[in-house]
Amino acid sequence: MFQVTENDGHLTVNTTLPEAMAREVLNGAGDNEETALKRIWLEAFSGRIPLGWEESSVALKDIGGGPRGERLGRDLVLAGITHPETSVRLVTAAKQTLTKKDLAVAMAFSEGLSLSMILRQQRERGVTVSQIDEATRLFEKVAADDAVALEDLMRGEF
Repeated sequence: MFQVTENDGHLTVNTTLPEAMAREVLNGAGDNEETALKRIWLEAFSGRIPLGWEESSVALKDIGGGPRGERLGRDLVLAGITHPETSVRLVTAAKQTLTKKDLAVAMAFSEGLSLSMILRQQRERGVTVSQIDEATRLFEKVAADDAVALEDLMRGEF
């Protein structure tokens, strides 16, 4: 599920999506995990994000294009922090102040990212330690619930 350990001041995070979500990813018609995840992501955000966002260069341009303090709409933030491309997830988490729910979703999709760096960036953006703790508890609750579908997690609907 989700485990945070501290060693010499550095946070290490081990996270896996709940078993039911992993099964859902692999239930695509012969898809490999990466293709299935992209397909589910596209379905989750169909009609909710600009055309072309499946391409990381398009998403990154939109995410990085606004002034530093400008918050993207919730659908765009969620699409960014759950994007199939690691670079999009990382830039979204770095440039957007995440709500507790957004941060819980980011934790679920933190594989391949430095969660300690994301948390540090969120702290610099004004997110409190107590908000991070609440997001962690929310993530742990969602991760333990096999009834939450991957698409619902991506859209923050849990």
